[in-house]
Amino acid sequence: MPRTQLRLWHLVTILAITALIAAGLAHDPQSRLALFLQLWLIHALIALFLAAPIVCFGRHRADWQFWELFALVVPFSLWAGLMLSDFSVGKSLANLGECIYLSMAVPVAALLRLGLGATSHRRAYSAFLIALLCVTAVGVFFLTPPLPE
Repeated sequence: MPRTQLRLWHLVTILAITALIAAGLAHDPQSRLALFLQLWLIHALIALFLAAPIVCFGRHRADWQFWELFALVVPFSLWAGLMLSDFSVGKSLANLGECIYLSMAVPVAALLRLGLGATSHRRAYSAFLIALLCVTAVGVFFLTPPLPE
C-alpha cells in the first residue's frame, strides 16, 4: 500500500474509532466525555474537510508527516481543559461552539506549513505551528465572551 493511502487509512481508522466511542458514550446524556468527544469529532471533520485540499495538493511540496495530525488533538484538548476548568465561570453551553474557531485555524496552519515547504527544519516548523494553534486555542477561550444560551 502506498504511503499516502496508508496515512489516509490510519486517519479514517482513528476517526471511526472516535465516532464509535462517542456514540457508545452518548447513551449517558450527562457524560461530559461523550459531549467533548462529539465536539472533537465535529471539530476534526470540519478542519479535515477544509485542510484536505491544501494537504492533497501540497503533499509533494510540504512532505507531510503523520504526527502532524496532533494539530487536530492538542489544541482542542487544551481548549476543552480550559472549558472544564474554573476559568470558564460564566460561560454557557453556547460557548461550546468556540471549537469551530479552532477548526478554521487548522487550514490556516496547513497553508503556512505549505508555504514553508520541505525545508530542513520542517519538524521544527510543524511543532511551532502546532504550538501556535495551542496559543490560538487559549486566545479563543479567553477572548470569546460568555454567550447567552
